[in-house]
Amino acid sequence: MMLTVASSLVFCVACGGKKAEAGATDEAAAPATESVAPAASEDDALAKYEEYVNKSIALYDKVAAGDVAAAQDLAKLAQDYAPFLQELGTKQGEWSEAQIAKFQELAEKAAAAAQKAYGQQ
Repeated sequence: MMLTVASSLVFCVACGGKKAEAGATDEAAAPATESVAPAASEDDALAKYEEYVNKSIALYDKVAAGDVAAAQDLAKLAQDYAPFLQELGTKQGEWSEAQIAKFQELAEKAAAAAQKAYGQQ
């Protein structure tokens, strides 16, 4: 259950937040659409989730600095990873305690970055 809640939290926080300000632009191009394949094993799933969290944190840091385009990129990243995150939530019963602890650590890092970016402290 904790696994589903944590992955949902990260996904939902990435989709919400500040609205884009009118006229604000960023010279950086939006990232290309990613096709995120299902993980072959629980360890692969954790590695893929860690990749998602690291990309999210980098974007959350930009959002916290006022980068409106980063907020849009964050929403796109969450959309690209949505099927994977849903699959991740269904595998919670197959994980070891160490894998669950690693997932929770990553989810907490992402949630802290989201709170910082969106001022929810």
